[in-house]
Parts: sequence; C-alpha cells; structure tokens
Amino acid sequence: MKNILKILSLILVFVVAFSLFMVGCKKKTGSLNGQSGNQTESESCEKESQTESEEAPKGELAFVLNEDGQSYSVSGIGTFTGKEIIIPSTHEGLEVTEIADGAFKGNLEITRLVIPTTVKKVGSSAFWYCKGINAIDFGLGLEEIGEESFGMCASLKIVRIPDSVKIIGKDSFKNCLDLAIVEIGDSVTEIYRGAFGFCKNLVKVTIGKSVSSIGKNVFF
Repeated sequence: MKNILKILSLILVFVVAFSLFMVGCKKKTGSLNGQSGNQTESESCEKESQTESEEAPKGELAFVLNEDGQSYSVSGIGTFTGKEIIIPSTHEGLEVTEIADGAFKGNLEITRLVIPTTVKKVGSSAFWYCKGINAIDFGLGLEEIGEESFGMCASLKIVRIPDSVKIIGKDSFKNCLDLAIVEIGDSVTEIYRGAFGFCKNLVKVTIGKSVSSIGKNVFF
C-alpha cells in the first residue's frame, strides 16, 4: 500500500511539473509573437506614413485678387510642397484668370505644370529659370504668354501652344536648351523677338496660319 502511494505521489508531482512547464512555454511564445506582431505593425504604419508624405503634397498656392475684384491671379508657391503645379480654375468662388509676373520665378522643384481653361495670361517671368519643368499642359482658354515667362526652363522638351493663344511674348521660351518640338496654334498672330532664341536642339517647328508678325531672332 505504501509503495502504491509513493508511485501515485511521484506521478502527481510529474504531472504538475509538466503542466507548469507547458504553461510557461505558451506565455513565452505568446509574448514573442506579440512583440513580433507589434514590430511589424509599427514598421508598416511607418512605411505608410512615409509614402503618404512623399505622394501627398501639402499646403496651398498663393493668390491675389485682381483689380476687377471678380477674379484671382496665382501669385506664388505659397505653402505648397508638391512638384506638380496644377493651377485651380477657381479660388474662393472666383475664377483664376492669370498667373502673376514672376510668380514661380527660379523655383527648381517644379517638374510639371497644368494650366486650366480659365487662365487667360501667363505673366512676365512667371516660370523663368524653373529648370526642372519638363512638361506643360496649356489650358485651351490661354490667350497670352508673357515675355520671359518660360525662359531658361532647360528640361522642357515639347511645347504645344493651343489655338486660343494670340501673343507669344519676347524671350518667352529663350534658352530652353532641351526644347526639340514647338507647335504654334492657328490663333497666334504675333511672335515677339527671341521667343525661342538659343533653343539649340529644336528639330521641328510648326507655325499656325494666323501669324502675321515674327520678331527678330525668334529661333536664333
């Protein structure tokens, strides 16, 4: 009888010890899994945050009310942090009709420009020396491209000026060294002096049928 009690006692001790061992292993495994899961989630959130900051520009362009009190001009980069400038067609309920003189002059971050149909004029030196611009989408309502407006935009390769444009100002695309193709719409009547001067890589130029005045050194 005593031997049987000893055997039962040993079995009980073994069972209790084994149970405690298994519980400890589960807790340790759960803890490790939890740490791994938290780390992965944290890294994922960090990556998403970085992606959002890279892909979603912040801030707004700067605007100034025009003299007519009924429309706005884009006056500068403001607090906008993106590389692609998409000019809005309205601001505070009024149309955006102009890009002001020197609005983005010397900005090296801009790579692309989109102009809406409401904009009638691009002001003088508006994008002068914006060397990173490689593409411009001109709005179909644009009528005047001011002097030196896109001069020294060295990365620009193609310029397609819509039929709505009537005037291409002096030195407006001067020293656009990579510019290869120029297409000028049928409503353009005047191309001022040096408009495409020193664009040394031009290989194709199409001039619209309404051009009646071409200044000196337009393509020199």
